[in-house]
Amino acid sequence: MAGEIASDLKTTIGPKVSTTRPIQTLAQVRALKPEETLKPLSGLFAQASDETQFVRFYAQYVQSLIGASAVWVHELGEESGQSVAKPVAMALVDGDSLQGRKTWAVAPEQVVKTISGKTSQQVDLVVMGRQHVRLMVPFFLKNASPICVTAFLPPERIAFREPCFTLLHLSTQFLVQRELLSDAQENAHAFGQATLLVDMFSRTGEADTFNRAVFTLVTELEKFFGCQRVALGTGSSRSCKVHAVSGMSSEEKRSLGLSQLSTAMRESIALGEIMVWPGQTNVASEAVVSANHDDLLHSFKSSRVVIAPLYHEPSNTRGALALLWPPGLPEVTPQLFRLLGASQPHVGALVSFLKKSKPGALGGGIQRFWKSSVLKRSAAMVGVIALVILLFFPVTYRLPADGEIQPVVRRTVAAPFQNRLYRTYVKPGDEVAAGEPLAE
Repeated sequence: MAGEIASDLKTTIGPKVSTTRPIQTLAQVRALKPEETLKPLSGLFAQASDETQFVRFYAQYVQSLIGASAVWVHELGEESGQSVAKPVAMALVDGDSLQGRKTWAVAPEQVVKTISGKTSQQVDLVVMGRQHVRLMVPFFLKNASPICVTAFLPPERIAFREPCFTLLHLSTQFLVQRELLSDAQENAHAFGQATLLVDMFSRTGEADTFNRAVFTLVTELEKFFGCQRVALGTGSSRSCKVHAVSGMSSEEKRSLGLSQLSTAMRESIALGEIMVWPGQTNVASEAVVSANHDDLLHSFKSSRVVIAPLYHEPSNTRGALALLWPPGLPEVTPQLFRLLGASQPHVGALVSFLKKSKPGALGGGIQRFWKSSVLKRSAAMVGVIALVILLFFPVTYRLPADGEIQPVVRRTVAAPFQNRLYRTYVKPGDEVAAGEPLAE
């Protein structure tokens, strides 16, 4: 950002300024091929996706572009309600060292003053007994904190201070181009993600049952988010049923990990916010740290779990979506948390639609049979008609069984006789045969 030049500090102490001959410098520039001059610039924009790397390469590019002894890039931040200048990148002609940082240090208050004043500055000063010029250019980006680019010109470059000052201003446009390129890449990525979502919904709609549709959904979401596994469940904070886990068969779903997933989903539904475990420092505003779910991570051999609640208000459908990442991967990026947040209402609406439109296991089996060949349907109809006709004919059914007739009342009758018994062979109630002696 070009501005007025404020030379508030000028010194003439030091040796006489020496400059290189312009003819020799021009000859060196003409000796380079055009593609050679563009290589550093191509390398700079190759790092556009990584802001930290881009700013570091930018400082190095500016240092080589104007032949500076040192280049600093400071960012304006806040601490305890006060503006603070923080160095985010640097490039030294002698390499990064503690002594070099001390030699070419820039006072933070001077950086804050330059950014606050929105005015570029040229200052003559002496460093290590030699005359230098310090160029400071503040710059303001639309979606980032204000920055200040500081360059120290050595004695042999002082004669070119004005062209170097102009180049320093022009170089800030690289930051604008990087922001535009980043926005374009983000828009292209968002368009690609939207296309994947539409394709995902189409594939899900082709399933014939609710369970198959949900399994297709979690499989596609695994590719969409680039994670290890995706699980989806519906229910409330009291009970939640996990319907499908990507890459998991119905037999494996009976494992302990399924109940642990259900517990974590109930917690997310109760909180109503995206949860992450273990916690991360770079997503303080994107998600909340959940309760300890190390057992869940151990069951699925994962290193991190992110759970997002799902809710579709018209149908009052509630549920949760769980994403698991394998070990060895870096922390989940804030962009992915934002993407997950943007997908929540759409996934919730899709799950509600699938529950209403897709039949269960029995209904799905009937539908699959009805959609089979005409011969099978005809044979089934003939069989049903024959069964109905047979039901109109009475059939006697005999039930074989062994039976025994017993009296309702048992009575003992004694025969009177005038004599004395000598011996008895049976007792009252014993069964006897005809002709068998009973007594003497």
